Amino acid sequence: MRRALPELDSALPLATLLPGMLAEDSFAQRLLAGCDEVLAPVLSVLDNITAYVDPALAPADLLDYLAAWVALPPGSSREHVAAALRLHGLRGTAQGLREELELLGVAAEIDDPGGVSWSASAAGALPPGRPGPVVVRVTGDTPALRAVVRDAVPAHLEIQLEKS
Repeated sequence: MRRALPELDSALPLATLLPGMLAEDSFAQRLLAGCDEVLAPVLSVLDNITAYVDPALAPADLLDYLAAWVALPPGSSREHVAAALRLHGLRGTAQGLREELELLGVAAEIDDPGGVSWSASAAGALPPGRPGPVVVRVTGDTPALRAVVRDAVPAHLEIQLEKS
């Protein structure tokens, strides 16, 4: 957990920025020293912000916050948070689902019927028939398994989940 570090010096003491006529004023020096003490942790965080938003370096209590930024559940691993951007680009594909399940420690074989339906006229009826179900065969289990599969498969497709 982050907290104020004792005797953390400010990278830019405010007293050094005073005009010459206030540089020797003891009240102004004490007032700004108090401000430096309050601002030093903030400036330290801002100086190191890349370490806070990098999933590999972020403090443990910030990892759930980063996971929420990329629509992952709390408790997601550092690897899952780091891979989220790339996985969002693969969302709705068999490869994307397979990789997301692998991050959860679940091996999967996915049979995707593929194909598309379209109409030759605007607002026209689609051709009859629907693509078959997406069959997901998994080895292993996790509490998030069903939610991950449901969220990764396009809504118009039926899902058939088989555990082996």
